[in-house]
Amino acid sequence: MLRASLRLALLCIALAGPAAAQTANAPSPRLPDGPAGERLGAFLEAFASGDETRLRAFIETSYAPAALADRPAADRAAFLRKVFQDQGALRIEKVETTAAASIDAVVVGAASGRRLRLHLAVEPAPPHKILGVGLQTIEEEDEAPPIPLPAPRDRAAAKAAIERLIAEEGRAERFSGSVLVELGGRELVSASIGLADRAAGIPIRLDTKLNLGSINKIFTRVVIARLAQEGKLRLGDRLGDRWPDYPNPEVSRQVTIDQLVEHRAGLGDIFGPRYDAAPPGKLLTLRDFLALFVDQPLLFPPGSDQRYSNAGYVVLGLLIERLSGKTYYDVVRDWVYRPAGMTDSDSFRRNEKVANRAIGYTRESASQPWRPNTDSLPGRGSSAGGGYSTAPDLLRFVHALLADQLLEPGWTDWVLGGPAPRGASSGGRGGHHDVGVGWAGGTQGVNALVEIERGMVLIVLANQDPPAATALGAKIRGILRQIEKP
Repeated sequence: MLRASLRLALLCIALAGPAAAQTANAPSPRLPDGPAGERLGAFLEAFASGDETRLRAFIETSYAPAALADRPAADRAAFLRKVFQDQGALRIEKVETTAAASIDAVVVGAASGRRLRLHLAVEPAPPHKILGVGLQTIEEEDEAPPIPLPAPRDRAAAKAAIERLIAEEGRAERFSGSVLVELGGRELVSASIGLADRAAGIPIRLDTKLNLGSINKIFTRVVIARLAQEGKLRLGDRLGDRWPDYPNPEVSRQVTIDQLVEHRAGLGDIFGPRYDAAPPGKLLTLRDFLALFVDQPLLFPPGSDQRYSNAGYVVLGLLIERLSGKTYYDVVRDWVYRPAGMTDSDSFRRNEKVANRAIGYTRESASQPWRPNTDSLPGRGSSAGGGYSTAPDLLRFVHALLADQLLEPGWTDWVLGGPAPRGASSGGRGGHHDVGVGWAGGTQGVNALVEIERGMVLIVLANQDPPAATALGAKIRGILRQIEKP
């Protein structure tokens, strides 16, 4: 099962701002000797636990009294726990500067694949307790590496640069998967590299089915929008309004549907000791996932905070089943996959024989061998993530969504991050040509990215640990930005 050292939440990241990272598997550099380096090592170890109680205990014993007077340990621990939920454990990519009382480093979030600049300062005199830790996301312009070819001046040059980049990333074992780039409604690049099954030597093809991680959440959101469009729910409804016998009355009374969608309900994760203790290959239905968290108290009053929640999307999937009278999987097939023409997409069972499905591969570091991620997977994906698709199928989904073939225009706007329409239906704006949005997913042996931005569609699917897909996506965007505009 998933071990705590690499329990990566199935992500769904809005990518309108800076997107992800670089070098996932390079070994971390050695921290410099001295008080700042020693404190940074201890901080990263405590942070990687993701345990708010442990973080608070670390802060109480390791932070300077002046720092605690400025901001109490409980507040700092809660904030760091939220950062952990968003980023995962932090791995040092490089140490930029170091002094006796401070250190600056670039770190990579194991779950998000994002690069952040970290600054840690300590007291100049013994016992050199921590004065503060700062984390700042590195802007996309700083993330993109130098382009290996001269700056592309047109589509042909950009295509050549991207194809060479994919080949280089594949040779370096930083990427295994498929890539599809569409620019101005025309295909620019479609490529695949690496192995779907290392033991059998089966290569990945463009139509190879790869695990999407939390990109499946966008399909769940589309179905919720369809139910709202048909008047079967309202986003402001309490969960109990539509599910009176939900087995946790506290949640039923307080949580609204839109809070579940927006990760503001106060529900937590599906991963943890109960997930680890579940028999391998079980967790086959959404009800099986519900048992992992349904009796747990809310993490915060609904609407007062935002914390990434796979549990919330399991509840949404079960609500879909209740209101539709069908399984979640059947509803997604009927309302998303079929109308979009997605013939190679589904939430396959872990042990099901599926033609042309890739195995995911994971490793702790670049010095370790790749191993299948099969034992870390549930018996079947859920409404929170873990389904399979292909790059062409995801492009079909994007086209169908933007063309309002899945929803009325107003509800398409909402799926893409806009406000919900008033009433059960809305004309909306239609077209959606100026949209800029994206989704990503990642866990052991899984990383996936879909981005849409003003005529550009970028799809990168990998059967490797994050940030295999998100890092390559950032580099491809760096190339596309350099195309001269007519």
